[in-house]
Amino acid sequence: MENARNKLTDYIISGYFLYGRFRFKKILTAIYFIVFPLILILAFTKVLPETLLFCVIILTPVGAAIAIHLLFWLMRAVRVTQAVKRLEKSGAVAQALQELEDSGRPCFEKRDVFFGPQYVFFFRYGVVLSYDDIIRLRIDAQYDKPQTRTLKKNFLWAKLSDGKWVPLASMRVLHPIAASIKPLQDYVSALTSHNTDIIKE
Repeated sequence: MENARNKLTDYIISGYFLYGRFRFKKILTAIYFIVFPLILILAFTKVLPETLLFCVIILTPVGAAIAIHLLFWLMRAVRVTQAVKRLEKSGAVAQALQELEDSGRPCFEKRDVFFGPQYVFFFRYGVVLSYDDIIRLRIDAQYDKPQTRTLKKNFLWAKLSDGKWVPLASMRVLHPIAASIKPLQDYVSALTSHNTDIIKE
């Protein structure tokens, strides 16, 4: 069971750097968030030699950019962990993993969505769900909202059998027209074709 869980999380987390390796990436992330602040503290307390201090000052923006990237990765990693734990409770980890392996694909990218016989995988949000676990679907459309400087996205949400809402997919609002939600509507159609009891809002 543990081996199946680890393989499933590696599949879902994917990534270009150290493909899969979910547990190893978590360790590296923890080390980074310990070491990076420690180096900054040593730099500002003037403990480091001047040559190292200069290097730290030059590399700080790069380190901050990496930290921001890792924060987004951590949010996705939490969703992956929660999704796999949910499958574990129902004893469905091995079955979900088998569907991915039966696809014949060695890996998936974040932009991929895979509709298996019993489970759907939204890799960008680290979500894997049984079709029967989805009660309701909702699209939050932003294309008709007042324009702002912030980047807007249309979201597809799913309400699960325990009442929790989870994001499945999102699309940038590139055009102020209803067609900008067409890909999300296609996902809704695919999901409801696997479970006709799903309610569409």
